[in-house]
Amino acid sequence: MTFLIVEDNEKRAKELKEYLQSKYIKILTAEHGYDAMQVLKTENVDLILSDCNMPYMDGFILAKNVKAQQKTPFLLFSSRFIPQDTQELARDLGVDKFITKTDIRGIGDEALLYVKTQ
Repeated sequence: MTFLIVEDNEKRAKELKEYLQSKYIKILTAEHGYDAMQVLKTENVDLILSDCNMPYMDGFILAKNVKAQQKTPFLLFSSRFIPQDTQELARDLGVDKFITKTDIRGIGDEALLYVKTQ
């Protein structure tokens, strides 16, 4: 199984990558939405796990662009509280699940749980 992590914070991306790799998940990474779109041109992934707030192309626009081209499950996460109407907008753009957690393991566990239940 292969996940694409899209996260502009290098430390958080590294921690999330290490945690998920410890669960035997292959991890690809991208710093922002444009990088993720480039990765998706050459790689098949089973799940995209993206931060909301990133420079150049945020997670919301990335979700819209990805879902216009493919049906890959897309999980959007934020360490900040996101209002319900914004979460609903995210779902309208193609986000399959919205995760609000500050803990890397919590984000990783939510992603693994999502995959297991699909």
